[in-house]
Amino acid sequence: KHIIDMIDIHLGNFPLRLKQFTCSTYDYIPIAKIYYPQLDKEIYVYEYYLKNLCNESRYPNWPISNPLVLLREVIEYWRNEMKKSNVDNNIIEAKKILQL
Repeated sequence: KHIIDMIDIHLGNFPLRLKQFTCSTYDYIPIAKIYYPQLDKEIYVYEYYLKNLCNESRYPNWPISNPLVLLREVIEYWRNEMKKSNVDNNIIEAKKILQL
């Protein structure tokens, strides 16, 4: 629903003009980034939301198109998170578990 609303806003009155005059041309304007507030806390790395990728009960045997690139991107994301000064307790606990 959200994406449909955003596309409707982007297209403006063009669909109506197209119905009235079928030879109308669409002036291409790149669409603005579509924002989903419910995904704010999700971690997206190389085509995957990690929460979903790690959920084997809901998504068993999820194929990973390029596992090596995914691993590299996850490691890079992790390094960037560790560089931040406001590391939360979950990251500290994960670091202890992974013995890093």
